Amino acid sequence: MFRNNFQIAIRIFFRQKGYSFINVFGLAVGLAACIFILLWVQDELSYDKFHTHAERIYLVGLDARLGNQEFKAGATPPPMAYALMDEFTGIDKATRFYNTPRRVIKYGDKIFTEREFYYADSTFFDIFSFDMLHGDRQSALDEPNSIVIARGMKEKYFGNDDPMGEVLRVGNDQDYRITGVCEDPPFNSHICFDFLASFSSLGERQNFNWGSNFLQTYILLGDNTSEEEINGQFPNLLEVHFGPIINAIMNISLEEFYEAGNRYYYFLEPLLDIHLHSELTERFEGSSDIVYVYVLSLIAVFILLIACINFVNLTTARSSLRAKEVGIKKILGSQRRHLIYQFLLESVILGVISMLLSVLIVELLLPSFNNLAEKNLTTLYLGNPLLLPSMILLSMFVGLVAGSYAAFFQSSVSILSVLKGVFAHTMKSGMIRNILVVFQFTISIFLIICTMTVMIQIRYVQNMDIGFNKEQVLIMERFGALGSQQQVFKDEVLKLPDVSSASIGDNFPGRNFSGNARENHRNKHMRHHGPSESGTVAGYSRCLRHC
Repeated sequence: MFRNNFQIAIRIFFRQKGYSFINVFGLAVGLAACIFILLWVQDELSYDKFHTHAERIYLVGLDARLGNQEFKAGATPPPMAYALMDEFTGIDKATRFYNTPRRVIKYGDKIFTEREFYYADSTFFDIFSFDMLHGDRQSALDEPNSIVIARGMKEKYFGNDDPMGEVLRVGNDQDYRITGVCEDPPFNSHICFDFLASFSSLGERQNFNWGSNFLQTYILLGDNTSEEEINGQFPNLLEVHFGPIINAIMNISLEEFYEAGNRYYYFLEPLLDIHLHSELTERFEGSSDIVYVYVLSLIAVFILLIACINFVNLTTARSSLRAKEVGIKKILGSQRRHLIYQFLLESVILGVISMLLSVLIVELLLPSFNNLAEKNLTTLYLGNPLLLPSMILLSMFVGLVAGSYAAFFQSSVSILSVLKGVFAHTMKSGMIRNILVVFQFTISIFLIICTMTVMIQIRYVQNMDIGFNKEQVLIMERFGALGSQQQVFKDEVLKLPDVSSASIGDNFPGRNFSGNARENHRNKHMRHHGPSESGTVAGYSRCLRHC
């Protein structure tokens, strides 16, 4: 029976080419849009899950309010990692991760300015599962001035040569010996780096006080340790280490500091929550929100519904022709269940053909979609455990849903109606078609309004008055490398005929995070009382920079 019904379905498909093409193409476009959204959603939900112990990895965050300044960031002082290991129970490993401004890297006659230059403790690869291609992941960052480079940088600086043991000059006076080569961090990782130097290379700079929050601390919890247990141990740590700083700066106790309306607490942020569920106001670059996943998933459902409704509407438009076919088959002895099976099989075949066409559309448009979404999505149908089964189920689902009307309504045509030439369900078909058309247009208008609203908001953000002409403002990076010559450089720039004004700052406009409690207090004092006698305080304020 299957073979016979399959042959009939194929014959109908080729006999009614126009109808079949419209149905197949409409479903294919809807399915292609759903596949694009499925790929995007899958990528968003997969962030950081490739780490072996991802569910036990946490970022230590800071929730603070100092005067009128509030921030919630993944920033901690350098001593935090040591204190967690020495004073806390239930923590297996801890590591620090610190990004520096752009660094000039030299090897032979190759000189590049690199952005993704980080420092990390030797325990970094014990916590994170980045693949090590060369070198020992356990000891690669043990020694000072040792460095692990990503595969992309290995090819950039060394081509096909073995880089192990080679020396890179960083800046003008720092030499780092390559002790490992790791795979490039995947695109679904919130941690991205090209160079990973040993934290011990920083020397005295790693010994900042507890008021300097400028690096990230990650921990690996023990198997039987909960997040709540660690959070419950932070108050005592603050009392021991942060309390004396408050007393030295403000001459008050930590309790009085809190009673004055200030806030200063550390907490744990699960690794798997950082990308979509983060509580941090200072977000990692590339961070998203779970709301976008829900919204786009809902849009995918709407698009699929529109495609299915379009299929049903075309089916109802041909109901009279199929009614004659059903009536004649019933006269010849066909049972209703056989007709239902035939109609569903026809729809499933159209759904499968539509899916194949949608795959072709996706392959052709995927590069453009990646540019639009700023992603690096790939199909890899056989290597993706979710995509191929989802596509198969989606094509079957669309075929069954879209063909349900023909299967259960048109198969109910009575023999008497066929003999009389009057089909009682015609009015019912028209009513159903009207309802579906109204529903289809409602969804379409809703999506159009949402799209227009987003476009208006984007245009407003792009054209709003931000207080200065951004097209005429240039920012010079790595300005701190000039050291004491910064003012001299500024004075020389002002002599240029095409320069109207110049200014020196310790951060980019809009990036105002300062994790230094001491400098926050001193800067607040300056705003109320003016500069101290010793001159302007160039407060420490380092922006959190991530990949």
